[in-house]
This record gives sequence, C-alpha cells and structure tokens, in this order.
Amino acid sequence: LVSGLAVILIMGLYFIQKMREHQGRLVIIIGLIVSLLVIGISVSFLFNYIMSLSGEKVAEEIVKRGETLEQGEKDDSLLMRLVSYGMVWERSRSNWLLGCGLGDAFRIPILRRRPTEHIDSSYVNTFWKIGLVGVILMLWIYIKTFFRTVSLYKSTSNIWIKKYAHSTIVVWIGLFLLGLFSIVISGYRFNIVWAALIAVTEICIHIDSHKMEAKIG
Repeated sequence: LVSGLAVILIMGLYFIQKMREHQGRLVIIIGLIVSLLVIGISVSFLFNYIMSLSGEKVAEEIVKRGETLEQGEKDDSLLMRLVSYGMVWERSRSNWLLGCGLGDAFRIPILRRRPTEHIDSSYVNTFWKIGLVGVILMLWIYIKTFFRTVSLYKSTSNIWIKKYAHSTIVVWIGLFLLGLFSIVISGYRFNIVWAALIAVTEICIHIDSHKMEAKIG
C-alpha cells in the first residue's frame, strides 16, 4: 500500500507538471484514471479490513500474530498455505507443463467452505492454473518490464520521469517478494495494478524517446 501510494504521488506530480506545460493531455487523462483505480482498490481493501475490527480486536490481532512468529505450528495462515501448496503439487504433477486450467478448483478438507479457486502464492497459483509455461511467461513479462523501468531510470533526464521510474522499481521488487506468499501478482482483481504500471512505464519511455529525438533533430 505504501509503495503504491508513493508511485501515485510521483505520478501525480509528474502529470501536474505536464498540465502546467499544456502538453500530453492523453497521458494526463490515462495517468489520472490509473491513479484513481489504484487508490480505489488500495483504500477499499484497507477500509474493509479496518472496519471489520474494533479497537480492542486490532490490539488482540497484533499480539496474536506476534506469537505465531515464535510458534509456527500455531500459525493457521502458514499451515493453510503449506497444506494448499501440497495439494496443488499433487494435482499438478500430471499437468505440470500446461497446468490444470483456469477453472480448476479443489476443496481443502479442514475448511468448511466452497472449493478454493486461488492459492496464496502468485507463483504456485500460476503453476497450478497454467503450468510451467505460464510461470515462465509471467516471469518473462515481469523481469522484462523491470529492466525496462531500470533502463528508463538511467536514461531519462526528466526529473519527474526519473522519480516515477525509481518508485516503480521499488514497487516491482515489493510485488515480486510479496508474490511469494500472496496472490497479488496473479490474482484477477490485482492484475489492473501491475498492468497499469506497465502501461504508464511504456508511455513514459515513449515520451522520453521522443524528447531525445527532438533534441538530436
């Protein structure tokens, strides 16, 4: 959430500058739409979680989560992940190349609810649904975009684009690590966030390359 807000702030400052220059109106519109979407998604999840807890329950939740760090066998979240990872592996052993399909689901015995369709790991979830091919493709898109953002940061002379690129690099690293234990990368409702980052990065690369060509010309 903090990384996302940092990117939104930098994007906002950059687009304000463009508005003052009366340039790049399409970029401004796209940037504002993306910013509103990211803010809306982040705030809605945070608000729903906070509203579900009273002041006392927040304190209890913090203490409870702290205790599980010392006693992993009492961490229901960790145990559920390990159980689900094992079940995914068993289901995917015969479909490891292309996966079990986007519509595949299974019931975790200790949970009294409908069959689960997602696993709390972007990489395990992708492997389960679309196999090794899907994991390679996802990592290729991710790594390629990451290094394109690094290249943009190194090459641009525009201070606002440089700040945006720097913040986005931090976000990519955070998403990559968070994806180990969260569906934040492959989850359908989250795709808009990192897809939007890719789109804005490509727009910035396009703007920067045109400015370089104009200077050379």
